[in-house]
Amino acid sequence: MRNRSSLCLVSFMLSVAYAPAALSAPVTAEDLTGKTICWENSAFGHITDTYGEGGKFSGSGGDGAWVVTPDGVKLDTEGWSLVENVQKLPDGTFTDDVTIGGRPVHSTGKYCSP
Repeated sequence: MRNRSSLCLVSFMLSVAYAPAALSAPVTAEDLTGKTICWENSAFGHITDTYGEGGKFSGSGGDGAWVVTPDGVKLDTEGWSLVENVQKLPDGTFTDDVTIGGRPVHSTGKYCSP
């Protein structure tokens, strides 16, 4: 009986731990257009990216363009060209996973306060 209880507890804990990832969804153009997101990550610290109307981008990589593609958010800026895996969580926050210079970078973000 003890083994069954332990197995149930472990299963429950894993389901709680992975629930946010399961409930996240790829970001849409509507989520980003006209918005500024304040990001935090261990590689660059605090950065701010603005996803302007008409695909205009301004942020950590400089000025350029952005578009949501089936593969993620494609950025072409003065500093780089890359595709970010941006997910929106149920609480309205965002995660971003990207490889920059061969190094994986994980960021968390939210809409910046005006």
